[in-house]
Amino acid sequence: SGLEYTKFLKIPKMKALGVEVDELEICVHALPANMPAKGLLGLNFLKKFDIRFNFPESMIEIEDKR
Repeated sequence: SGLEYTKFLKIPKMKALGVEVDELEICVHALPANMPAKGLLGLNFLKKFDIRFNFPESMIEIEDKR
């Protein structure tokens, strides 16, 4: 835990989990080297969709209701 300085950028398009968002503001910073993820999706992306997490089956269901 600590203080991290980051940059925010607006990108024209972001596609993840089979869905797209246009004109998305993103935060750019390095993740710890030992982290198994390549990136993180923020709520500004996820809140645009109806999402269900099924942890016992390791599934994410995402529906675009826009």
